[in-house]
Amino acid sequence: MKNSLQTEKRIMERGEREKDIYNEKTKGKVKNYAPVDQVWTHWEGKISLKSGLMSSYTCWIYVGGRKIDHMVFACFPSFKDPGSIHIHSSINTLYLLLSEAQQVFESIPCPNEWSWNSLITGFAKHGNLQDAFTLYQTMQQKYHSHADAMAIVSLLNACGKVKDFEIGSVIHSDVCENGMVKNNIFVGSTLVDMYAKCGLLVKAKEVLCMLPIRNIVAWTALIGGYVEHGYDHEALTCFEKAKLEGLSPSTITFICILKACGSIGDIVKGQEIHAELERRGMLMGKELTAANTIINMYSKSGFLTSARY
Repeated sequence: MKNSLQTEKRIMERGEREKDIYNEKTKGKVKNYAPVDQVWTHWEGKISLKSGLMSSYTCWIYVGGRKIDHMVFACFPSFKDPGSIHIHSSINTLYLLLSEAQQVFESIPCPNEWSWNSLITGFAKHGNLQDAFTLYQTMQQKYHSHADAMAIVSLLNACGKVKDFEIGSVIHSDVCENGMVKNNIFVGSTLVDMYAKCGLLVKAKEVLCMLPIRNIVAWTALIGGYVEHGYDHEALTCFEKAKLEGLSPSTITFICILKACGSIGDIVKGQEIHAELERRGMLMGKELTAANTIINMYSKSGFLTSARY
């Protein structure tokens, strides 16, 4: 009992030191986002049911009364100096809001995978694809480590936005080699979306067909690619195939098909989709995009009365 209390005391003391360091570093960086007097942190401790000791802290970060992020810190040591590693990794995630992640990252003596993935994801999400890809390659080639699924998805999304299929193809090759494309449905779906946005529809279809599990997100990515590049009949064919696989179309899927119907003047199919959306209640509340697409579809097809209704 005495040893347990001593252990808990040491953990609590180290936790308090880490919290003080984290609070100061948080305020020091977030001051570029808001005045320091508007920044504060709220800490919550989690007790391990097994040991009865404090097992982790969660830090909720507020700016001007708005919760902007939270970080989780492990209390029990698993590395030589786990506190600094966990703190740096978590702060790195927060700093992505402030475009200062790289400076913090470079100050870490031995960045762990969490730090690498946080920085890669941050750069990719903020449109800095080249820097994100450079980090991605450095992580693999110099440190012999692989980016996680979130970083891969962020990179592929960035490739799709700027239509950079060359970088996307390199990442595709890597995730095929390490098995991620088959083991992670999000990576597979994002690959389809990336190729579709780049206009490589044959490649997008090829990736889709090779996925062990195809969800509606992957199908919708291909359908959207077909519609965007004027292959409306192919989009309708994919839509029917997705339904044959037992998948339920999302609002985005229906919107893509409505656009295809408007482009080729398929009013019958358009009316069918309209009725389905009403039956599912997808035209209620804030679903204005679907309603606007229906109006546009009827207008393009010359059914102005239906559009007005």
